[in-house]
Amino acid sequence: MNKFTRSVLLKSLLVVCFGLLFIQAQAQTTVSGTVTDAAGEPLVGVNVTVQGTITGTITDASGAFNLKVRTAPPFNLVFSYVGYVAQEVQVTDDASNISVSLEEETNLGQEVVVSASRVEEKILESSVAIEKMDFQAVQNVATSTFYESLQKMKGVEVQTQSFTFQSVNSRGFGATGNARVLQLIDGMDSQSITNNFSYGNLVGVSDLDVESVEFLPGPSSVLYGPGAINGTLLINSKSPFEFQGLSAQALVGAMNTNNPQAPQSPMYNMNIRYAKAFNNKFAFKLNVGYVGTPYDWHASDFRNLIATPGSPAGASGVLGTNLIGRNNPLYDGVNTYGDDGQLGVGFFDLANPALAPLATALGPLLPSFNSIGGGRVSRTGYREQDLANYNAYAFKAHTQFVYRIGDNAELNLGANFNNGRTVYTGAGRFNVSNFISGQLRLELKGSNYFVRAYANMEDAGDSYDIQRTGQYIETQWKPTINFANPGDANSWMVQYIGAFGANPLLALSDPVAAHAAARAFADAGRPTVGSPLFNQLRDAAIRTPGSGVAVPGARFSARNVFYHTEVMYNFNKIIDPTVLEIIVGAHQRTFVPNTQGTIFDDANTPNDPLVSNRSIMVTEAGAYVQLTKRLFQDRLKLTGAARIDKNQNFEARFTPRLAAVLTLGAERNHNLRVAYQTGFRNPTMLNQWQNLQVGTARVVGGLPQFVNRFFPTGSTPINANTGLPFTFREFRPEFVQTIEFGYKALIARKLFIDGYAYYNWYENLIVNQLLVGSPVLPNSPIFIPVNQTGITPSLGWGIGFDYKIAGNFMLGGNVSRDVLDVSRQPGVLTEFNTPGYRLNASFSNRDFYKGLGFNVTYRWQDSMVWESAGFYSGVVPEYHVFDAALSYKISSLNSIVKIGGSNLFNQRYTQAFGNPTIGSLYYVSITFDPSTIK
Repeated sequence: MNKFTRSVLLKSLLVVCFGLLFIQAQAQTTVSGTVTDAAGEPLVGVNVTVQGTITGTITDASGAFNLKVRTAPPFNLVFSYVGYVAQEVQVTDDASNISVSLEEETNLGQEVVVSASRVEEKILESSVAIEKMDFQAVQNVATSTFYESLQKMKGVEVQTQSFTFQSVNSRGFGATGNARVLQLIDGMDSQSITNNFSYGNLVGVSDLDVESVEFLPGPSSVLYGPGAINGTLLINSKSPFEFQGLSAQALVGAMNTNNPQAPQSPMYNMNIRYAKAFNNKFAFKLNVGYVGTPYDWHASDFRNLIATPGSPAGASGVLGTNLIGRNNPLYDGVNTYGDDGQLGVGFFDLANPALAPLATALGPLLPSFNSIGGGRVSRTGYREQDLANYNAYAFKAHTQFVYRIGDNAELNLGANFNNGRTVYTGAGRFNVSNFISGQLRLELKGSNYFVRAYANMEDAGDSYDIQRTGQYIETQWKPTINFANPGDANSWMVQYIGAFGANPLLALSDPVAAHAAARAFADAGRPTVGSPLFNQLRDAAIRTPGSGVAVPGARFSARNVFYHTEVMYNFNKIIDPTVLEIIVGAHQRTFVPNTQGTIFDDANTPNDPLVSNRSIMVTEAGAYVQLTKRLFQDRLKLTGAARIDKNQNFEARFTPRLAAVLTLGAERNHNLRVAYQTGFRNPTMLNQWQNLQVGTARVVGGLPQFVNRFFPTGSTPINANTGLPFTFREFRPEFVQTIEFGYKALIARKLFIDGYAYYNWYENLIVNQLLVGSPVLPNSPIFIPVNQTGITPSLGWGIGFDYKIAGNFMLGGNVSRDVLDVSRQPGVLTEFNTPGYRLNASFSNRDFYKGLGFNVTYRWQDSMVWESAGFYSGVVPEYHVFDAALSYKISSLNSIVKIGGSNLFNQRYTQAFGNPTIGSLYYVSITFDPSTIK
């Protein structure tokens, strides 16, 4: 956002605010009363709102409320509370004796959602698939946090990369950082500017402040813009007007129990929230939280990546042998770094013409040398746990100030600060250490509109590439190869070959032992983990930038910002929504990255000839309209919407949506739906502008300047997977069309069923192509994002149920499947990364006996092939785990004590190839919250 745009926006907001202040002079109507349950007991925290406005309050500890309203009577008051049937009461004048009794909600599927169409509707009536979790469900999750519990939703899977970082995926193309799923917190995009994906709940909302979570599987770009192509996750925090007072949570636990690769570790999750409203006019809230563990989940897969030809990645053996570990001269462990195959750095290859004199020097021993590893030898390398800082933590401080202007507008000012450390998997494994992120928001909101402006800022702090750290240590204590002088006796390679040839009898009779002896000789003096030299080199790698210096290190810089403005207006005050409901909206966004050439092509120094000396700024904008018509006494709901978006680097994109919902049954409890939806995503900032060396390969953006730089006119790029010449096409946004059918039903007011089936057509699917033949980097393969040609279809289905048993026991379950037509993707990494089947089951009761509650869940996920450009590809095995929690509500203290465990039986598993092994996490917690615990 340029200065002119920001100035116009702020001035417009001020004009509107001052204009609305005149409303304060209007006459007021005062209403008061009490709210009880069916037994006559007072209900605390019931929402009391004026229908069609934002004016409202909550009941106090005695169930009483008092509200001053500027809307002239008559008007309706709406009384709503989670777990109870909402009730409307008409007010015709000042009233001080309103008495309302709320009945418990016995029907499932009646939860109100907003995300599906940007208007309130019951989940049973939604025109698309949707999942929801309210604050009571958050309190009752079996896992240690609500975010971890998202994976029990139908059609949702989660990739865990760190105790503090999980990534949500849906309907295929899973990723450890998923740019195809949009995450919004109070309507604001929480993505990292560097990666264009959200860091999960690392910078999100604490369990104490979650009001609701809604997830839309499938495309929803028409309402939410670029990135909402496979799913949209909306997390809504609690209003300081409706959830007041002091609340706190303390959770302590133990993780990595009985893990042979990691020590058992404590974990902590502490949160405090305070909210206060004054005269129903002004309110504020403050949230402070800390979560952390000194020993994160460990990535400890030491299988050899250099596999026998034709076998899956991660298999043992090289060129038909079955040697693993240090007995294998070309060992490249999944989570071992510095042994990577970067020519001239991580290994040497006697087939390289530059090393012909050394091959000749071996003479008759050359066949024996080549018999193990084919003449290639890797450096020894270090384990990830020796290089990464596994002290994972997240600190959050979020505040919000709200001022109500009249009955139909409120002004919000919010500020969020986050600091932490985590490990994530992208084109490699990265330690995001001591990062800082911030968010500022200004919003004017009414019952039928909003004007929102916010800015996201991030500083990568002391973040670094774990792989390059291992490479740096290995090559700085002793260089691998001196190409200018191949016979340099100080190089690791020459010492290795000399030691191998020093004992001809051993080399000929037992080449495995000869290679082991050669490695031991060349590694003499190698820094051991924790030694002063190791620490010195490791710290130097972390301090030294990965670009722009004579000897690149592992540090990457990122001081980025993006600005976002958005408006939405519902014409329901002008046009009767029962006749036709019309919603319009628009947004504008500007990305301004600054990575100093360590990630993007934006160096501020000309030292690296492969990185440009430039600054980057990218803008995009879009607008949409949605029409909804109800027919046949609301039995048929038709919705049509369309959106147009433009990114400065790509062609404009049109995304339509059509949906119909048919309601059947005397009680309107059976709904059939069909929807045609479209979604798109612009290539991410990484897809556009990345330019960095990762392990064996160069990873670059797909914009024309990178194609021209690394494959100039006259060169012939070769598809490394097929060996055939590759032809570049125009790089375009990814687009998907979806046909979805669904059925929702409430049977006997006890059984809720929700099923869907979909078929996708992806066009211009963004995939990563591995190329060789660059005259600029003749010895390095290049990963570059390109569009898959033709149509790429995928399909899937899911079905779930919730059954209410006598005594408020709840039984639930769901199963889902997603499939990609892999026959359409020869020679490319599609990165579909999705299990064939997922199954979840649960059994729970929040209060089955005098405040005692429990929740038991079961999760099973099928095995899958995981593909990743720049990092590693392989098979992720199936897994099945139980999570369970037992709770006790102490009503007199407004508290819940809970004891539980994730992965109760410690069945260690991974959710993405090369990611950490997840073990058990046992915890005990106490939550004090008078606003929700009665």
